Amino acid sequence: MSKTTEKRAMYHRFPALAGITLIILTSCVVGGKPREDMLQNAGISEGIRADGFRQYPLTAESILYPEYDKKSPRIVYTFDLLEVTGSRTLAEGIYGTMYQGQEPKDYARRKIDDFNRENSNPGDIEMYLRLPPSNLTWEYTESTQLQSMAPGILVTSREYWYYTGGAHGMGEKTYFVFDIETSQRLSVGDVFTEQAMPELAEYIQDALRVWSEIPPGAPLTEGGFFEDTVEVPEDFFLSPQGAGFQWDQYEIAPYAWGQIEVVLPEEKISGLLTEKGAELLRSLAATAQ
Repeated sequence: MSKTTEKRAMYHRFPALAGITLIILTSCVVGGKPREDMLQNAGISEGIRADGFRQYPLTAESILYPEYDKKSPRIVYTFDLLEVTGSRTLAEGIYGTMYQGQEPKDYARRKIDDFNRENSNPGDIEMYLRLPPSNLTWEYTESTQLQSMAPGILVTSREYWYYTGGAHGMGEKTYFVFDIETSQRLSVGDVFTEQAMPELAEYIQDALRVWSEIPPGAPLTEGGFFEDTVEVPEDFFLSPQGAGFQWDQYEIAPYAWGQIEVVLPEEKISGLLTEKGAELLRSLAATAQ
């Protein structure tokens, strides 16, 4: 019996949904892989650490059709979730935005239940019976991290990656910029003026040309992007380096390019910012010094 099998024998099995078995692995080791290795394999990096916050880890495994045992897909879940241990008001704002109003541990359990439900279609059983074992080991990995923090501002991120058979997995990343005074998430329109959006879009397209090594002024499609113009995305972040923008796979470019991020320095965009946006960028820059 392997070490992992010995560990699993210590854990209690209980039904998560009708017909689905869920095993909670509090040791954070699955198949011999530590939780940190699984996060790195999914392309997920760690954020910063700060007083008033900690990470909540959870690893679990579900068997979609226990009656079929080894012919059933098994989903390994790995969570590394940001938990607020300081301000309760801030916790309510972050949890309301990032965790559907739930505590991290309850959010993780709900995500497991939802993912199991979405992928447990009885009509697929015959297909699974014909698949090789390599296509029956699925994964879902989610991480929420603290990215930047300064007086008045908090920036977090959520990344998740999942594989449910096939050629490759899929992942997504989202940033959240919070106003600490109100505990509310800020939008692009809170940081940049409405009149500045066309010019901001031009700056973003210039940054994408640099990112993909396209000559200045050349159409983006010449470098492999799907379109020649890119709108200002809602997925943005602020950092001591400036304002960043992020796109997931397939959003503006092929899957093989992965997630795309560009950062516009503060001196480039200073004339496009709202009073609030300028204040927050100054705060981040001052904290980094």
